[in-house]
Amino acid sequence: MIANEVTRLEKSAKKLAQEKGWGFGKLLGHGASAAVFEVITDDQTAALKIYHPNFLKGNEGVVSRARLDIVREKLLAHACPTLVRTFDCGESEGTVYMLMEHVPGLCLTDALKLVTGDKIEGLVKQVADAAKYLEDLGICHRDIKPDNIVVSADFKKATLLDLGVVRLIDSVEGSGTDDSGQLPFVATARYSSPEYMFRLWQPGPELWRALTFYQLGAVIHDLLAGEQLFEEVVSKGAGNRYLIAHAVAATVPAVPFRSDAPSYLTVLAQRALQKDPKTRLQVVTWDDFTQNRKKQNELLLGIRKSQPSSVAAQSIDVGDLSRYIRNFINKKLTDNRIDCSHKVAFLGKSSFCVSVTWDADLPNQAKLKLQTELTFELKDGTITIHGAARSKEYTAKTAEMTILCTSAEDPSVAEQSYETFLEVSAKVFQCHLDNPGEKTQ
Repeated sequence: MIANEVTRLEKSAKKLAQEKGWGFGKLLGHGASAAVFEVITDDQTAALKIYHPNFLKGNEGVVSRARLDIVREKLLAHACPTLVRTFDCGESEGTVYMLMEHVPGLCLTDALKLVTGDKIEGLVKQVADAAKYLEDLGICHRDIKPDNIVVSADFKKATLLDLGVVRLIDSVEGSGTDDSGQLPFVATARYSSPEYMFRLWQPGPELWRALTFYQLGAVIHDLLAGEQLFEEVVSKGAGNRYLIAHAVAATVPAVPFRSDAPSYLTVLAQRALQKDPKTRLQVVTWDDFTQNRKKQNELLLGIRKSQPSSVAAQSIDVGDLSRYIRNFINKKLTDNRIDCSHKVAFLGKSSFCVSVTWDADLPNQAKLKLQTELTFELKDGTITIHGAARSKEYTAKTAEMTILCTSAEDPSVAEQSYETFLEVSAKVFQCHLDNPGEKTQ
């Protein structure tokens, strides 16, 4: 939102505060569609959110008023400790306003790189509790993202904010539009699931739950990665919605493992960020976000099935999967003009090894010939990946990694295979650079 629009909203906010008898404070922040100001009521310091006047124009005005009714009827006296409280909402000065709890703390977007791994699962649980509370009321938030989450300074408390685009789960009314009334989604493109952004599913309970799970998975991704979803695309795209839409449709986010965070969070995020909503709803449940560590560890290890009809029951052709991974890595190398050869060896009915022999360039030295082997074992809808690499002088290995595998052409498996390939190869490469006189295992 440009400066003169914020100034315009500030004038409306000041006039409303004067009418209500509130003290007026500073600007707390603004986005594309609204600005938030600090106000002092009789009881406390609160946050006054004033929306752009476009929210009351045409069909968008009809939808905005419907959202106000939802908040007014169902959320003014809610009892969820991790969902922002709303004290008042309505129309004033030709636009929409909401008077909300002023939650102290840090915007999660600004704190992503600061949150320690041991605090992540607690924050995720609290955000999920708020989203589940809304669903139990028959409401979908639709805009769960770090920008709409405030965390306490010690990272022990999280609060979900912004009820501006909520909608009833069972209602067929409503519009997925932005200010122009044209785009097929409400809220934030980078945090929209593919089926929601491109209107692949009709509105209803399944769509809204699938979207919520996707957005919760994105929050886990951001906390583990220390940056927002599709950050590289967004930063390079300079507002190009087509690039963002393409990323949402086709790019599988790589969810990192962190040594200081529970490993099941990575697996949960991978499941929740599945492109296919049917698969997502099969392999993720609300219970997965309640941090039942026993259940999560069983899921991680393949001891417990996530659902009776889970993706684990699908038949995956090991031959097709091995060729897909081999071709994926081969293309990464040959596209960069790297000489390589590869072979696949089957170790059993559900396990195989992809071996790649290739030449890496050592700085100011002759090419380094590497043999990198990735071993895979498919079991109960997950695949375990182990990497090993060797040169003439050195060998290196990586720890096993288990992730969800949904098909013989699962892009998340291919991406993780390539990351493992890079990691273990880089270990050998680094040995030649740092300590060529020693051997490593």
